Amino acid sequence: MKTRFDFGRFRCAIFDLDGTLLNSTDVWAKVDIDFLGKRNIEVPEDFIRKIKTHNFATGSKYVIERFNLDEKPEDIAKEWFDMAVQAYADDIDLKPGAADFLENLRQKGYKICIATASDRELYEACLKRNKIFDYFDNCQIRTAAIQDIKTDFAAGEEGIREFRFSAGRKPFYYIAYTPL
Repeated sequence: MKTRFDFGRFRCAIFDLDGTLLNSTDVWAKVDIDFLGKRNIEVPEDFIRKIKTHNFATGSKYVIERFNLDEKPEDIAKEWFDMAVQAYADDIDLKPGAADFLENLRQKGYKICIATASDRELYEACLKRNKIFDYFDNCQIRTAAIQDIKTDFAAGEEGIREFRFSAGRKPFYYIAYTPL
């Protein structure tokens, strides 16, 4: 596949991982549904909408409270994380055309970086299984900077400088599925 996008003077690309390169947008909903299913709990209509506003710590407490579970929040959080690690390692595939696009960029000498709030333990096995792990220049913008870049470009400057340093101060594009 040939890149039709003109990168002009840009020699670096930062890709948002989930939903942009990986077909992983539904992984957390599946984890939540399977978690409840293991406990023979029917998934309420509003559950996915409500749980997705939580992180592991607050979400596990919410689930315990809502379903009157006799479990520890940290045990639930670990179970969710382990389920997600398994899904990334075994089930999540690339978006159509992602591998070809990355290969084309590498052949043209672009530096490529991952921007994700996910733990490396989640996505590394997925990238290796899908044979794209080596396309990336050993660079991941840290979690806090990702959210800053997505919500307030100016606030993300620290993360941007961090990448520019590791990419040799070359200008770059940030490529994401969702609008910035």
